[in-house]
Amino acid sequence: MTPKDYNVYALSAIASDYAHECGHWYYNDAVIDANLNQTNETSDKDTMQMETRADAFGIRLLENVPQFSVGGDLISMYRAAQQMGWNIGGKHPTNISRWNATYKYIRQMAGGRVNFYNESSQENEIFYIKDSQGKKWEIVIPPQYEVANFVNMESKKQLYTAYERANYVIGQVAWAIKNNCWDENHVNIEDGSKYFKDIPQGDITIKVIVARKNSREYKIIDWVGTSTVQSKKYYTPEQKQALDDYLSNLLYSTGMQ
Repeated sequence: MTPKDYNVYALSAIASDYAHECGHWYYNDAVIDANLNQTNETSDKDTMQMETRADAFGIRLLENVPQFSVGGDLISMYRAAQQMGWNIGGKHPTNISRWNATYKYIRQMAGGRVNFYNESSQENEIFYIKDSQGKKWEIVIPPQYEVANFVNMESKKQLYTAYERANYVIGQVAWAIKNNCWDENHVNIEDGSKYFKDIPQGDITIKVIVARKNSREYKIIDWVGTSTVQSKKYYTPEQKQALDDYLSNLLYSTGMQ
């Protein structure tokens, strides 16, 4: 099955794993054999440091890729923890320590202007953004639905959960804040077909929230799908209200009215 280019959440999570391995290549790491003049890790402590360094390299490698979020690393760690647990031991850092390191980096990117509702838990779907005046905006993330649902009304399949979608968005917003473009002069809502080439044909509208630093540097903050004819049937009143509240508070935090 071909990956869908609008599934920026899954692609970011996968990219973080590949970027981690690129870190090992960049530093010429080796755990067992140093015969090729590679870094020689001889202890568990050495290996732990090597893995931590590769993590740091990976998230920084993805920081300026428009459709990939540093928050994808949080998604990846969450998925890994569902299989192995948060505090698994061994030579690698634990999933919880890796999650916390990426979250700390995101907070630093944003100068402390973003944070999850409950920082002691990895089960969040609410985060906060402080606007330029210091006011906190509560961002309650709804689930993201599969684009095909706007064509086939028989199934409302979730593309990504609210929690995982929040991880993606918080990383992208942090980049925008770091680059001084989280404001009404740099954030726009644009036609999704400019960014995603595999959206199903039909009476579908995909809008993308874009924070643009300049003509070359930008971030896809998130996207929202509607069907111009079927949206009232597709969303329940509660779902529509949740989506409206999400978009309103997200955009209000930039200074938009």
